[in-house]
Amino acid sequence: MSKHAARFSIALLFLLSMLTWFHFELLLAWELSIVTTQLGVWFALATFIALLVLKPWTLVQPPFQLLNAIFTALAIVAIGTYLAPVVTTLQDYPGHVDVIRLFSPSASSTPMERHTFTAGNGKTPLNIDFYPPTVASTKPTPWVLVIHGGGWMNGSSDQLPELNSHLAKRGYAVISIDYRLAPGWRWPAPKDDTLEALKFIRAKAKDWNL
Repeated sequence: MSKHAARFSIALLFLLSMLTWFHFELLLAWELSIVTTQLGVWFALATFIALLVLKPWTLVQPPFQLLNAIFTALAIVAIGTYLAPVVTTLQDYPGHVDVIRLFSPSASSTPMERHTFTAGNGKTPLNIDFYPPTVASTKPTPWVLVIHGGGWMNGSSDQLPELNSHLAKRGYAVISIDYRLAPGWRWPAPKDDTLEALKFIRAKAKDWNL
């Protein structure tokens, strides 16, 4: 990576980091803000690498002195912005966050059973994933219904294995559902599908010890 490419990367990463603070009424900007927030540690690492490539401490003569000072400042602000949610979480939940796993590309999941239910239109088959608690109990188990995100346009029931496994390891049964997505389907399709999923869950409550 050349120094010109490093400056361009820093500028781009800085602008992306600003989506954390400034929200625009644009679908692409909203989707990018979600990505940069959820993968902030990776964007911070990319910014740091670009800063190392730039080596602002080696170019101290004008006009590079001022230029590199500006890009160094942008990089520091971007890194701080990307890492702010991690720092806040570490402060709020000391001892409960594995920093090393933030950089893990794979999700750790518990065993899951996949079933199928029928959407609210009575035709479309949808997935419903059941994560039994890792510690078996003879008493009925409290359970959590997980409805994935994605702006109603994308995503699936297997989108949040880390969250589902986290709850299952703490004694909850976790049930993650699909729903019909836009633009092929409009509201109230997701609501109707969720209600149908609840009917399916009630029918399974005894078998799943809920």
